[in-house]
Amino acid sequence: MISHVSIQGLDEVEKLLARVKNGSKKATTRALNKGLSKAKTVAVDTIYKEVNLTKTVIRQTITERKATYTNATCYLRARDKRGVPLYDKSKAWKIKGQVPGMHFGGRRSQKGFSALFKRRKGRIQFHEKFKQAGFVATMANGHTNIFIRTGKRRANPRKGNPRDESIKGIWSSSPPMVLQDEERMGPVLQSASQAAQAELDRQVQLILSGIQGL
Repeated sequence: MISHVSIQGLDEVEKLLARVKNGSKKATTRALNKGLSKAKTVAVDTIYKEVNLTKTVIRQTITERKATYTNATCYLRARDKRGVPLYDKSKAWKIKGQVPGMHFGGRRSQKGFSALFKRRKGRIQFHEKFKQAGFVATMANGHTNIFIRTGKRRANPRKGNPRDESIKGIWSSSPPMVLQDEERMGPVLQSASQAAQAELDRQVQLILSGIQGL
C-alpha cells in the first residue's frame, strides 16, 4: 500500500539540531509517524466510500509499522490479501433460525444470502449467482463463515456421503486493494507528505525553542 512517507529538508534539519542529542531523529521520527497516521485516516476514508464496511473493520484490514529512532522505516500494508469474510464473528448468534451476523449489509431470506460489497454496485444474490442458497458452517480450524458448495467432489471424498462436495467460503477482495488505483492513492500520499512536513517544521521549532530557553 504505502511503503514510505516523503519528507524534504532533512539535511537542513540535521544542521539546525546538531547541538541536540537525537534532536534530528526525534523530529524526523515524529514527523514520519504523523504523516503515516494521516495517510491511514485518508486511506480508510477513501476505502469507506467504495467498500460497504464500517471504518472500524476497514482499519483492521490495514497493518501499520511506525518509525523509531533506530529504524525510520514506516509503512501501511494490507493485513490479509484474502479480504473480509461475509460472516461477522463479532455479532453472536446462538438461536436456531436467527440471522447470523454479516458484514457488507448481508441479509438472509428464504431463498438464501445476499450482500452489497461495493457501495456503488448492486447487491449480489448468492442463490442466483451460485444456483444455491449457501449455509453457515464452522471449519475444523475454528473458522466460521458462510459457504456455498462448488459442485465438485472433494479430492479425498468420505465414504458413504453422497454430497461430499468441496465448499467455498464467501469473502470480499481485500479492502486496501481499492488504493491500487493511482487516482485514489495520490491524495493519500499527498496528505501524508503534507502532514509529515508540517509536523517536521513544528518539531524543529519546539526543539529550538527549548534550546533558546535554557
